[in-house]
Amino acid sequence: DENVRGAKANGLLIGSYHYLRNTSLIRKQFVNFKNVAKKESQDLIPMVDVEEEVEKDSILLFCNLLKEYYGRRPIIYGTNRSYNQYCAPDFNDYYLMIGRYGNNPPVITGKGHYNIWQYSEKGRIEGVPKLVDFDRFHPDFNLSNLKL
Repeated sequence: DENVRGAKANGLLIGSYHYLRNTSLIRKQFVNFKNVAKKESQDLIPMVDVEEEVEKDSILLFCNLLKEYYGRRPIIYGTNRSYNQYCAPDFNDYYLMIGRYGNNPPVITGKGHYNIWQYSEKGRIEGVPKLVDFDRFHPDFNLSNLKL
């Protein structure tokens, strides 16, 4: 709540993120997420991070629960390797944020492409004391696509 208040006070849009795990029930993870990421405080669609092996049916269930509650399908995040290993091509029609550090943009298995490319973990931003991730939109994508 403190982070949400601080971000809003500084004119930042709010969107929440969940690291999906295979160690607890999907519905239980969803209940926890919606209790923390209150719908009325969200400006952007939620993001689901899939970096470890989770059954595709479980990923789909979590995404469907998010869509029912927030009104939009979530963004799927993964590294180039984890996305292709655990999600592609079944989720290629979702918005995708793919982490692939360096100069080569992500390549996903099957039709489609990334919407957001996380290209560096060594960014510096004035006022932030530690290194941050840097991302860029695909040329045919922009922030307005992500609003609730």
